[in-house]
This record gives sequence, C-alpha cells and structure tokens, in this order.
Amino acid sequence: MITTINNSQYHTFDVGLSDDQRNTLMSMIDDEITNNHDDTVPLYQTYADLHITYAKDWKFFIERMNKYMEDIEPRTMIDKCWANVSTVNNNYEIHTHTTPYTLVYYLQNKYPEYGTNIDNKCILPAIENTCMIMNGKVPHSIVNMPEEVAKNNKRYSIVINYTVEQSLSEMLQEGFRKEQEDV
Repeated sequence: MITTINNSQYHTFDVGLSDDQRNTLMSMIDDEITNNHDDTVPLYQTYADLHITYAKDWKFFIERMNKYMEDIEPRTMIDKCWANVSTVNNNYEIHTHTTPYTLVYYLQNKYPEYGTNIDNKCILPAIENTCMIMNGKVPHSIVNMPEEVAKNNKRYSIVINYTVEQSLSEMLQEGFRKEQEDV
C-alpha cells in the first residue's frame, strides 16, 4: 500500500514473519539493550550496526527487508540498522535522517495508534509485523505511549537507513558539479 502525505510517499508491506522469527529478533534486541546500550541515543535504542553484528542470525530478516526496498529503488544499500524499544520512560522526539530511505519494521506493537508521527501533521499506524518505507529526511518520530499503556506493552521496532549507490558516471558528474561550484 502507498500513502502520500505532502508529496512524500509511504510504502507499507505486510512482512509476515513467523512468531519464532519475531521472538528471535526480540530476544537479541533485549540482549543488546541490556548488555550493550548506546548512551548517545534515546533510552532503549541499540547501536546502529545490527545488520553487521547479527548478519548471520538476522539474514532472514535483512534479505526480506532488502527485497521490499529493492521494489522501490534497486540501487540501495544498508547504511545503518538499529532497534528501538518503547516503554514507560521513553521520550522520542521529532528528528530526520540523512539518508533518502528509512525503513521501519514494526516487530511488536499491540496499539497501532502509537505509530510514526510524520512532521507533527499525522500519525501513520504502526501495525505489528509490517514495515513502512519513507524518505528519511522527512521529520518524524515514534509516538510515545502514555505510561498506563506502555507499562504492560513494549513496542519493538527495527529501523534501516538506506543509501543509493551511484554509478561511476553519476559520481564523476557530482564531482564536476562540486568543482564548478568552488570556482
């Protein structure tokens, strides 16, 4: 399904991972949050190298996400991959990414209304076991759950930022353009 908001497209796919596959991902994310938390990012966010750290264990997941991405732009490659766990004391804020594509996989979320806030204009529902691909440069945020909802309902999401590979010709043209700007 494709949703368009302010001339930006949001592609949603039903991922359909099995319960065993999803439990494997959540277990590894819990381990990362407990034993290897990144203190430079919001609480309960992992380091952005999960696609490398878990290359073998997450192969089933990464390959499926790459297939969805390739349907939109075949020249992409993963730049970063991390997970977020939303719970009682989170405070996610509106932010942007530097990459043209961001994929969000909603691993576990009992309440879709606590989805992805798009530029403080609308909330896209976070439907469990689906992914959404958007322009990472559009301001967005996880919707923080109220404490009474969050205390018994962790939300797990996995984020992948994608860059677009350039051909040699495109790199040379970009270099030439930058050189001309410096003159």
